[in-house]
Amino acid sequence: MILDLTRLFEEEGEELRFQQEMDLSGIELAGIHPVSGPVQVEGAARNEAGIVTVSYQVRYMLEIPCDRCLTPVRTAKKLKSEQVAVRELHGGQEDDFLLLPDGQFDLDEAVYADVVLELPTKTLCSEDCRGLCPVCGINRNRQSCGCRTETGNLRLQSLRELLQ
Repeated sequence: MILDLTRLFEEEGEELRFQQEMDLSGIELAGIHPVSGPVQVEGAARNEAGIVTVSYQVRYMLEIPCDRCLTPVRTAKKLKSEQVAVRELHGGQEDDFLLLPDGQFDLDEAVYADVVLELPTKTLCSEDCRGLCPVCGINRNRQSCGCRTETGNLRLQSLRELLQ
């Protein structure tokens, strides 16, 4: 959705409300599509004292497998974003403002970037997740397998065998 903010730049006190449902199922993270279901976007663009501010809230469901046991973890997410839009810059403040010389704000692109930046780097089903057995692959949270897993440095394995 492209928001036309040209009227807002010209008239102080104006407001443009918007609401949209997006499909971000195309986002891929290590072969997984973490955003499940529709993404709800709701917000407003306002000209207050000659400054145009675009603020919105995004709600979506995130479904990512646990990094230790691969159990799917489903979480409702909500994020808020606010950006100050300008038509031209006076000085070197490119990082502080969203430059819109034509007055067109691409809401889809902004929401996509916000969601991707909010994706977690590590996901656990619980803090005490025991993960998968490295020998047989069984989920240790559900049952015990009895496999013997040695700890220690594998580079010293031949020295360990020599000492026995």
